[in-house]
Amino acid sequence: MYTYVSRKGCSLCTEQEKLIGSLGLRYVVVDIDLDGGLQRAYGDMVPVLLLDGRVLIWGRFDREELTRAILALEEGGS
Repeated sequence: MYTYVSRKGCSLCTEQEKLIGSLGLRYVVVDIDLDGGLQRAYGDMVPVLLLDGRVLIWGRFDREELTRAILALEEGGS
């Protein structure tokens, strides 16, 4: 399951979430400011896309970078 870690009021987070949604990924959104563990782990890295608790990609990314990250994970890469 994908988890999208974002922050309320973050325009980059909103922009990146639209990109993730355009790929048809199923995900849940978590506000980093409501979870101390996520705050400690990712701080100002938002947005962060996790898959089963592992960082898939973070910050500003484009469609190609996101697709590559997904494919690499599916192929057993990192």
